[in-house]
Amino acid sequence: MFLAAITGALLRWLRPLAGQCPHCVALADLHRIRFCLPKITFISGRVLSSHLRSSDIRAYFLNFTRTCGTSTSALPNAIEGKNIPIWNIFAQASYCRMSTIYDPRYIKLIEHLASIRSTKKITQQQLAKKLDQEQSFVSKVESIDRRLDIIELYDWLAALEYDHKQFFQDIEWFVESTEIDHGLPALPVPKAARDTANGVAIQLAWQGEVREVVIGSLKARDYLALETKISGLYSSLNLPNAKLKNREAIYQALCYGIEGFPEVNPSDIYHHIVYRLYLREYTKTQADRSWVRAGGEALELFLESHYSKILNPLGIGIRWLVSKQHKIAALKEMGLTDQVGGSKLDIVLYGKVGKREVIFGGIHVKASLAERVSDDVPCSEAMISKGYASYLVTLDAKSFPPPYGDLINRGELGTLENASDKRNYVEVHGSFSACFSYNLRSVPSGKSTRSGRKIYSSTFDVKKDPLPEHVRHAWDAFQLAQKA
Repeated sequence: MFLAAITGALLRWLRPLAGQCPHCVALADLHRIRFCLPKITFISGRVLSSHLRSSDIRAYFLNFTRTCGTSTSALPNAIEGKNIPIWNIFAQASYCRMSTIYDPRYIKLIEHLASIRSTKKITQQQLAKKLDQEQSFVSKVESIDRRLDIIELYDWLAALEYDHKQFFQDIEWFVESTEIDHGLPALPVPKAARDTANGVAIQLAWQGEVREVVIGSLKARDYLALETKISGLYSSLNLPNAKLKNREAIYQALCYGIEGFPEVNPSDIYHHIVYRLYLREYTKTQADRSWVRAGGEALELFLESHYSKILNPLGIGIRWLVSKQHKIAALKEMGLTDQVGGSKLDIVLYGKVGKREVIFGGIHVKASLAERVSDDVPCSEAMISKGYASYLVTLDAKSFPPPYGDLINRGELGTLENASDKRNYVEVHGSFSACFSYNLRSVPSGKSTRSGRKIYSSTFDVKKDPLPEHVRHAWDAFQLAQKA
């Protein structure tokens, strides 16, 4: 009776506003969907807290979209599986907006903070002590129950010993060009290549200057033929009725370059040829922005295609998880849906037991290690803890132009003497079963590491690539563990 009275009072409060505000019309519809008040707190006669399930909030936003014509496509993913305080929504009704604590961008920020803490093996209690707070403070912030202000965020990152600038780059609030330039990166000068003792020297135009960079084991005539072929492919994307998707065009370019010239550093082909030619030739939309998604998907598609030919004869399958639904289904099969986000695995590895396909591992794909490897760590560690293989595959692509660098694509793994955080994820923390870098300048691990897990540097040449053999051993080990 008491709950019914409260429900009625809230609805009576909404009715005068319903004719004026479409938010309130949508809120009133919640009563017909599922209006549940499992917990109510009164202070000075005001309702301060009560919660609805994410399914209810989703229903609200679906109705909100219909009534206001506003796109809310990002929100359902952001609130998946969370309990959202509905009073905050009611409190904002008269302002026709929702509290920013439930903005997908804020949720992404907090999830990344929690991911960093987990990766660094810092408990909530330890972090709270550094912040001179109670453990409940950390818990409430990470569960989106308490809002973090900008000063608190600064102190939080300092307590985690995490670079503030890197954090905002991680969540894509601050995007710094890989070339330390406010414009496009250095672009290839058309048909400008010459042979050197070490390979082909191509010309790159940047900030009104022309610089040369050498791509080893490639001849000028082969580069020029590759440039013509890939440029034509990208130019076709600008046509009004282009038949290819951007990712498919980039995938074909990767095949032309990497499989056509297996002795050349794959990362150089990706970074200096496939990537830079795309920025030069594609004009239909903003090239650098469209590359972010299309380039990543193309690399994942390339890995699936390339390794299928090698692994299938061994009775092993490899599948690119194209959509979020595919990713969630794979994590569900491994029993990990309650532990990790649905976008933290790119490729699955599976073996066949009779007619049944059994997942035994997965691959996290990063063209560049600037792509928030820390976000993949919780998923990878959860997979390993359950007996699954979890590999990091990267092209480790990164270069800087003068005066900051020499345009040489050295990557970000660092050296054995001066290891980067990315290297430590593997060699110190053991967050991945192994890391396979397809940048020949990446420094591989020594004979032993603290975690027992290593970084390998290779081309995709089947005679030199160590990944297929690692995958085969992982499948054998998985089968033995299942029998035991």
